[in-house]
Amino acid sequence: MYDHVDVHFPIVPGLRLHAVIARLGPPVVPLNTVTTNVPGPREACHLLGRRIDEVHPIVPLYDGMGIEFAIMSYADRLSICAVADPHLVPEAGELKAHLHAAADELAEALGLHEAAAVPATATPMRVADLMTTSVVTVAGTDSLETAWQLMRTRSVRHLPVVALDGHLVGLITHRDLLAASPSSLLPSLDRVLALRASARVADVMETHVSTAVAAESAADVGMRMVRQKIGCVPVVDARGALVGIVTEEDFLRWSAEHMAAVTPEAPAGRYTAQA
Repeated sequence: MYDHVDVHFPIVPGLRLHAVIARLGPPVVPLNTVTTNVPGPREACHLLGRRIDEVHPIVPLYDGMGIEFAIMSYADRLSICAVADPHLVPEAGELKAHLHAAADELAEALGLHEAAAVPATATPMRVADLMTTSVVTVAGTDSLETAWQLMRTRSVRHLPVVALDGHLVGLITHRDLLAASPSSLLPSLDRVLALRASARVADVMETHVSTAVAAESAADVGMRMVRQKIGCVPVVDARGALVGIVTEEDFLRWSAEHMAAVTPEAPAGRYTAQA
């Protein structure tokens, strides 16, 4: 059973879709309504690094029909969208209340109301609970040698690239630096350092970066990192400015602390660090 049901009910006058079969067939439509059900992704999806919070379906009105329904599931949510012609269905505005009443009746029959009344044992962890806010960053104009030195001295492997106004513009990782660096077999160390000093972070950084927001579920972000095989996710605000970073090391530390917590003599303190 879905933990949330959205009911969307736009009344769209004159929204008609004349299919070829309707043009060729008789004017009388042998149907009263159409209901289409499309199962969507079970997990939340992302577009250009941002989480898609809601997905709602819509079905165009067929010629002569007063109301049609489109139903779609997405990330443990269910959306029911009804499209109506107010001339044919003047009481369409009452449908939302009837759908909610039907959903309550179904939940009552399944005993879900009683289950919802039981207090939760724990608050779901958010990205804000896990992320590091003191983020080591670089600018796109910095040299690769600067990025090398920052990673070495600050013991991190991921450096968000930010603009002067704090907006996230990219990400450079230790792996990126290794791929862009000359071979260690070169006889001249001075040549290696010169090449690092001449190349810029903007030349090798990744610009299509998967990001998260502080209020997002930490579990969702962790599963996204597993699926995409990435080691970190920068955290941004609504304006796209960098506010933190969450890394695979943060998840590993949290897991280790909570596994150790089951042993009385093992201390379990909260600790996060950019990596």
